Amino acid sequence: MEKFDFIDSAIAREKQLKAYSRTKKNTLINKFNPEWKELNIDGKIEAPHKTNNENI
Repeated sequence: MEKFDFIDSAIAREKQLKAYSRTKKNTLINKFNPEWKELNIDGKIEAPHKTNNENI
């Protein structure tokens, strides 16, 4: 999970991720959620946040 201080940074990251191949997206997910557990339970995200200074 990533957290950004500025909306511009978040939007830029979303555009970057959107351009990734399905394989690259799956690899990214597997790094922080290898069991593919449901993260959105009752409208709350249950995963730790990463800052924009931490690379995945």
